[in-house]
Amino acid sequence: MVRSLSRLAMERPRKSGLIEKSAGMDKGTRPSDIRKRILRQRGVELRKLSRKPIPIADLPAPYPKSVLMKLIELKFRDKLDNLIFTGTIYEAGRRLNIHPSTISKWRKLIEKAKEEEFFGQFR
Repeated sequence: MVRSLSRLAMERPRKSGLIEKSAGMDKGTRPSDIRKRILRQRGVELRKLSRKPIPIADLPAPYPKSVLMKLIELKFRDKLDNLIFTGTIYEAGRRLNIHPSTISKWRKLIEKAKEEEFFGQFR
């Protein structure tokens, strides 16, 4: 009994089509097809490549965002630029429940980043 178990453990597994077919793979299946199928099963939408321009609203921010900045954007479901630059520093602070000095620092950071982005294209 011991010999037969050790002999089975030492043998190589045989290549059979049963294992591959049960996993949903054929010999002609490409890794990209498998990746796409798994992503579709997990609910990830795959967009086709296009040459359409990206709308300005969907462009990534030109400045690094802190965790608090990201949290506020998620909480109020709006871009940070719109939330901070609406009204005075004190009104924005009360509305977002943040100290006015933080709003002022964020405004300076965003304005500086936008200036660098704009003037950087002419260098």
